[in-house]
Amino acid sequence: MEYIRPYDWDALQYFERDEFECKCGGQYCDDALPPIAEAHYFHLAWYFLNPLRRDINSACIINSAYRCPEHNRREGGKPRSYHTIPEDPRMQHPSAVDFYFPRKRLIIVESYVMRHTGNAKVHGYFYYADDNFIHLDFRGYKARGRS
Repeated sequence: MEYIRPYDWDALQYFERDEFECKCGGQYCDDALPPIAEAHYFHLAWYFLNPLRRDINSACIINSAYRCPEHNRREGGKPRSYHTIPEDPRMQHPSAVDFYFPRKRLIIVESYVMRHTGNAKVHGYFYYADDNFIHLDFRGYKARGRS
């Protein structure tokens, strides 16, 4: 078995680290991925998104992953959003990712997502049919939803 260095983003076939950084464009933060967030996003990419992308065999676009607090507020995110680092990191960790497959119908992607969630211990997933994207996170309890 090949040893993978912690957070070896080059080992991922389909995703790069900067796709998970804050998308505020440097307006409110330095766009960096904080270390605690990097650990969780690498896990999500390695165990869930990379295999999902491989199996669907189509490009995957990350809408949003880590958000700095101000960017989260301006995006209409909840104060305790899984996209952010809470004041007490023991409460939750940054792990939310919103993504879509531009050439696939959401119902098809949903079936693949349901097959892959156990691999990464993903408990929260929500399908936003009107906006055609999926939100996933590593919350400590099962949560499912559709809009």
